[in-house]
Amino acid sequence: MDIQTDKIYQLLMLKLTDSITESDEGYINSLIESEPEVYALWREIQSDFATVQNKRALQEFDTEGIIANVKAEVRRLKRGRRAMSIFAAVATIGISICLYIILKDNKVENFAAKHDVTKQVQLQLTSGEQINLSERYGMQLTEDGAVILNNTNNTFVYTANKETNATATIIVPAGKDYRVKLEDGTKVHMNSGSKLLFPFRFSGGKREITISGEAFVEVATNAALPFIVHTQHTTIQVLGTSFNVNSYDSGKVTVALVQGAVKINEVLLKPGYAASVSSKGTDVHSFDEENELAWRNDQYIFRHSPLKEIMPVLERWYDVQIVFDNPATADKVVTGHIMRSDDITTVLNMLKKICNADYYYKENSIHIR
Repeated sequence: MDIQTDKIYQLLMLKLTDSITESDEGYINSLIESEPEVYALWREIQSDFATVQNKRALQEFDTEGIIANVKAEVRRLKRGRRAMSIFAAVATIGISICLYIILKDNKVENFAAKHDVTKQVQLQLTSGEQINLSERYGMQLTEDGAVILNNTNNTFVYTANKETNATATIIVPAGKDYRVKLEDGTKVHMNSGSKLLFPFRFSGGKREITISGEAFVEVATNAALPFIVHTQHTTIQVLGTSFNVNSYDSGKVTVALVQGAVKINEVLLKPGYAASVSSKGTDVHSFDEENELAWRNDQYIFRHSPLKEIMPVLERWYDVQIVFDNPATADKVVTGHIMRSDDITTVLNMLKKICNADYYYKENSIHIR
């Protein structure tokens, strides 16, 4: 729908209040008839206003600012005496308009996220072939016929049916997670905003993959073939194990060992310990498995954490951009628990209650003040 969204909302609001000119009404009516999204939006507006008095969210919105915007747009569209009569009609439903225009920001963002092809899990092959794993399900062959691909239940499995040196990259966007089963049986659970580079067939007497972002790896035991994980800052030597790799922070990689053993920068980790590698060196510390691996169960647990550490997680989970208006707010410490199934508004309202960090939407971003 390549149409200016704000103008559509304004014209629909004018249509709702019978304050629209014949030419504009003809234009918006044609869109309602030809564009399914506009038709759905029109029905939604009508439904919202039928029960608007029951909306608890009314008390949270600044009606004066929204009405001022509507008034300015009406002046632009309908100059002269007609504009005053239109604004009078708009003003009679003041809070109702405020509610809907605020709510539409969420709907626009959600619509854009759902329809942007870059928001799908992608498989990129060295041949240049790209496969959308969020839409292509079941079994298929690569273009050269060397590999059988199987994408079911949010999991990617493959079989090389002849010798191949081909590699692949799986890209998991913000707001999603994905599982991959490698040739040797190793399982990789990828978190939002992560990439995995791997060969379809391991060779050279070792198994090597590259991870950016975050992933939980359960390595299939094979003493004859060492398993090595590369990140942007370090290399992890694996000795038959399960561990979590977090490299979201561009300046640090953290490896949390659950079972077995891994070696990082000549440091041998024991289960229950994590190593954080940065320009300052390697720091080894114990970790809370419930907290560290909560993302695998679609949860995020934070205990005495500053908001500036929590917001990047929300950005990855909900595919949003969050800005702090006040640096002091970013340092507020919070304890809580979030489910991935919670919508972003529910989460923000919770944070607002427990640490008095209010928020608002502006230019496709969420601002924390």
